[in-house]
Amino acid sequence: FVPTPEKYRVVSDTHYRVACAILILTPIIHLFSTVVFVGRAYTRMVPTFRFGLDDYLICIAWWAFQYDAVSWAAGFHRLYFKTRDHSERTFRDGVLALPFWAWATGLVKISIAWMLLRFQRTQGWRYFVYGMIILNIFFICFLGIANIFNCVPYQSQWDFAGRYSVAKGNKKCWPVSAQQSTIYATVTVNVLSDVVLSLVPLTFLRKVQRPLREKIVIGCLLSLGIFASIFSILRLITQVAPTYLVEPGANGVFSGLMTCLETEASFIAACVPALRSSANRWIQKIGL
Repeated sequence: FVPTPEKYRVVSDTHYRVACAILILTPIIHLFSTVVFVGRAYTRMVPTFRFGLDDYLICIAWWAFQYDAVSWAAGFHRLYFKTRDHSERTFRDGVLALPFWAWATGLVKISIAWMLLRFQRTQGWRYFVYGMIILNIFFICFLGIANIFNCVPYQSQWDFAGRYSVAKGNKKCWPVSAQQSTIYATVTVNVLSDVVLSLVPLTFLRKVQRPLREKIVIGCLLSLGIFASIFSILRLITQVAPTYLVEPGANGVFSGLMTCLETEASFIAACVPALRSSANRWIQKIGL
């Protein structure tokens, strides 16, 4: 096979299956996360308006997340080749979505941390939660703002035709080591934030005067962020091990899927606990 502008890259079966998984899974999960977000907003507005800073942050995160989506599709037929233009469009969408992903991910974690501050009264743990907030502010500033200047000009990041290059003098990029460090840094921040914010509730749940079964349910709901850290680690593996799924094209699409699931899991983890009281009232109304 000789690459040409018409037939730039072979689309393997693995690549196609992973792409189909994105098209099937992401709309379903995104619909669910939107439903729980609307439910959370409703419980904060009815019967009285009780929006706090964490609620405003989650609203901004939800808005940013609408732009953090890249679909790999070209009709409903099986593609066997990707053209150069198709690859450029796909990569361009991913690059443009990255800052919105950073804002959505960081704001979700800050929202969760701010919510925990309402319940956490131990001063030492409060400082710890404040540390997570500061860490995610740096995460947003770095990946959501500074990383935009990873390559200058911006459009050179999705140039597959050789219009821009360092040799020509019309492209400047960060060193490869800096770009690699960015991957490790973002995963470290996300995993650390997810794990810490999932475990902090355990420090005050034991003091809550509620039945043990209810404590377990609350603890599980507040610990849903652990799933986000799992997706984050899988994303790291696919980004630093290009042959993880055998075929590089499939590897890139799988990394995109993990990125999406990571943010969705964090978003759901931030919204579901707020629905517990409303769910209890609804269950009592129907006599269960």
